[in-house]
Amino acid sequence: MRIQKKILLTLTGFIALAILLSIVSIKFGLKRERLLIDYNVSELKQITNAIADDQELKVFQIIYDYTYWDEFIDFVKNPDKQWADDNLGSILSSFSIQAVYVLNIEKDIVYTSFEDQYNELGSIEFDIEVFDHLNTHHFINYYVSTPFGFAMIQGATLHPTKDPGRLTEPQAYFFIIKILDSALLKSMEKISGCRVSVYNTKPTFTIQTITDLINSIHVLESWNKEEVGFLVFTKELDFLQLYRKMSLQMQGLFLFSIIAILVTFVLLLSRLVNKPLRLISEIVKNEDLTKVSKLKKSSAEFEYVGNMIEQFVEQKKDLEHAMHLAQASDKIKTEFLNNISHEVRTPLNGIIGAASLLSFDDISEESHREIISVLNLSTKRLLRTITQYMDISLLSSDNMPVYETPIEIFDFLRPLISEYQEECQQKNLEWVIDFPVEYHEILFTVDKSLLDKVLSHLLDNAVMFTEKGSVTFRFKIREEEIAFFIEDTGVGIDQEVKPRIFKVFSQEDASSLRRHEGSGLGLAICFKIIQLMGGRISFESEKGVGSNFYFTIPLLEKTIVLEKEDQKIVILKTIDNPIVLIAEDEDSNFFVLKAILEKRMNAKVIRAFNGLEAVDVCRVTARLNLILMDLKMPVMDGFEATSIIKKEFKNIPIVAITAYGMTGDEQHAQDVGCDDYITKPFKTNALIESLNKFLIVPKS
Repeated sequence: MRIQKKILLTLTGFIALAILLSIVSIKFGLKRERLLIDYNVSELKQITNAIADDQELKVFQIIYDYTYWDEFIDFVKNPDKQWADDNLGSILSSFSIQAVYVLNIEKDIVYTSFEDQYNELGSIEFDIEVFDHLNTHHFINYYVSTPFGFAMIQGATLHPTKDPGRLTEPQAYFFIIKILDSALLKSMEKISGCRVSVYNTKPTFTIQTITDLINSIHVLESWNKEEVGFLVFTKELDFLQLYRKMSLQMQGLFLFSIIAILVTFVLLLSRLVNKPLRLISEIVKNEDLTKVSKLKKSSAEFEYVGNMIEQFVEQKKDLEHAMHLAQASDKIKTEFLNNISHEVRTPLNGIIGAASLLSFDDISEESHREIISVLNLSTKRLLRTITQYMDISLLSSDNMPVYETPIEIFDFLRPLISEYQEECQQKNLEWVIDFPVEYHEILFTVDKSLLDKVLSHLLDNAVMFTEKGSVTFRFKIREEEIAFFIEDTGVGIDQEVKPRIFKVFSQEDASSLRRHEGSGLGLAICFKIIQLMGGRISFESEKGVGSNFYFTIPLLEKTIVLEKEDQKIVILKTIDNPIVLIAEDEDSNFFVLKAILEKRMNAKVIRAFNGLEAVDVCRVTARLNLILMDLKMPVMDGFEATSIIKKEFKNIPIVAITAYGMTGDEQHAQDVGCDDYITKPFKTNALIESLNKFLIVPKS
């Protein structure tokens, strides 16, 4: 019953809408009718003006042709009636003109001629102002009222044949008179399709709703622009009656059709909707899907509803499937976390175990070397795992900063070449370098830290997954980009794994039985970093044959070739017994640095526990050769301390040695004045090499 009430209300609303639309339609029809009438009035006005102007133009053409003529001037000076009758009187019959006047310059009539029935036109007088107008403008056109009706009078000044422009003084005056008689009016009616009437006073008209007459008035003006008569064109708009009749029929048909459609709609709705709705209610209430087929037979619309119910069942199954996929995703993440745990605990176990073995007294020299090797490998593996985890966190949250700086390509690649050459030698692999010679001293702008990460990950994988054969490293410079290639003859990648090789939490072998170590983040990090740098990465691989990874990054600035300058050979030596300030709050880190400096460089070491103490030491120490600055310390951090020291002691080199290892930290350190930047944990040889740069002087 509630549905039927809604249907009834809907029907009432539709009927009201139909009535409203009908009213709008009627008003629109009236407005359109008004527009049609206005358009026809405007068009009639244009036609009547054109017809009146055409009649005046015909007379003007006659008077224009006759008034620059030497023989006409001779006639005025020596009147000859026979010549005038032959040449001027003939105008009456030739052009349906009722009278002509010729006056000399003294305004005396020289010649007149009239049609027989218009002799009374001889009483027309020309005002002196008419001649003044002619002397100035040479032509005049105006109307006067006569016993025969309104007369059009056109006059012109007479000039020599060679003066069609009427630049000379007038020689005489010539007037033509044409009566607006019934013949002329009938001619206008034939041309315009209107009834033409003449009035002495201006008539007032309204649009007749019965006869539908429209009128256009052409004003007849005297020589001084006063209204002397009115030429009225009247036209009947026959089509309006037919238009109104058709509009009324269309509106009635429209209203009837709407009502008929609504009534039919209600009847069909009652039959086609109520029953299926009850069926839907039963299906939903009882969850009885056996009645869905019966519902789908009701109509095309309810077939769609039936399909939706069936889709609901399918979606329920899909949701269950999605839940299983989510569980599988959780499983992948769990495997990843287990792998991370494994990658952290394994090197930690090596570090702790090796450290405990070093405390034994009876360790042979060979065992000692093996323990040191285990320590080095374990610390390297642990650092790589932690760095990868931090990198993927920054990249996934779009917080990885990019700092482009100009670098010399071969200087940048030299440490990588040396490191992976050593690793290839340890595995008896051929290490192939294929670099273009012509770009030996090229500069390009790039974030060297991010580029180093990408190359390190790809080279790590190439060496790790290659048991025999070779690893090839090469690059090419193209127009606006640089391309790097890392090829190996290793295990290759299975076809099924290729589509997800750059995804996070993805490894070809994630089982506990896998042969190779790794967190599964390296390629995902490479992919995200290269995207961040505006480049592309791709690969080709065949299982059991090897892999070829290649990527491109844009050259942000025009390549600059370094110019070699003539250099003078200078023999250098390292400062003996350098004085080095170590600003470090951690005892373990200070102990390692102090031991390296004293044993390898024979340095005298001064310690500062925070940045403020480092500043004070600089101010009281007479000769200080180098400062090793930790960046994170209490009281005053290394950034602020470096900034203060550099302002007061510009020549003291400062090397930042810090656990800050993220992209952008090195740039920050350089901005405050650090001369070099070394991250913890560091390699002893790398530390010594860096410090020696600042402890060498010319040999005397």
